[in-house]
Amino acid sequence: EIKNLRNVEDAAAPLPSDIVLNGDFIGGGKLSIRGKLNILKDIPDANVNTKLENVHLPALSDFSNAYAAVDIREGNLSVYSKLIIKNNKVSGYVKPIATRISLIDLDKDANPIKLVWQSVVAVVVQIFTNLPKDQFATKIELEGNLDNINTDTWSAVVGIIRNAFVASLKKGLDPE
Repeated sequence: EIKNLRNVEDAAAPLPSDIVLNGDFIGGGKLSIRGKLNILKDIPDANVNTKLENVHLPALSDFSNAYAAVDIREGNLSVYSKLIIKNNKVSGYVKPIATRISLIDLDKDANPIKLVWQSVVAVVVQIFTNLPKDQFATKIELEGNLDNINTDTWSAVVGIIRNAFVASLKKGLDPE
């Protein structure tokens, strides 16, 4: 649902249009996108919050197998994001949170090299899982312009370590 699309600029309402999108996602997940837009610009300005919650991770196993050579046996994924676009500049974050992850299926994997790789990945995930919450998570800050959005890899790694050993990330969008 998009409301209040207009072709007249109003300085008092820099983001006059509302967008609400709700739907089902692969693996039983629920997607919710809510925000405000200004479509009158060549590159629209926007302030958008996105929630993708409770995706059953085995439904993404074909994808993870193709790109990371990892089969996912069990777990859930939720992703929360805030994205602000103004004058072609982007800021915001993406916060993926995976819970109850199980990777290795000994019955399925006959390839010993793949089994070793999946074991290494499983050990890394286990080491950096927040045990009380049983979650593997990080928060990735986004900054830059639409042609070149910068993500700081080290801040993502620090976020994983922080979630595991200092304080678990909370599900949901961060308060403003």
